Amino acid sequence: MRKLILGAALLAVAAVGCSTLISASLSAARDAKPATFSERFAPALKSASSG
Repeated sequence: MRKLILGAALLAVAAVGCSTLISASLSAARDAKPATFSERFAPALKSASSG
C-alpha cells in the first residue's frame, strides 16, 4: 500500500513538472518576436547576390 501511495505521488509530481515545462515553453514561444523576412533570409540573399 505504501508503494502505491509513493508511486501515485511521484506520478503527480512528474505530471505537474511536465505541464509546467510545457506551459513555460509555450509562453516563451508566444512572447518571442517573430523574425522579419529580411532577418530570416539575409544570409541566403547575401550569398546569392555575391556569387
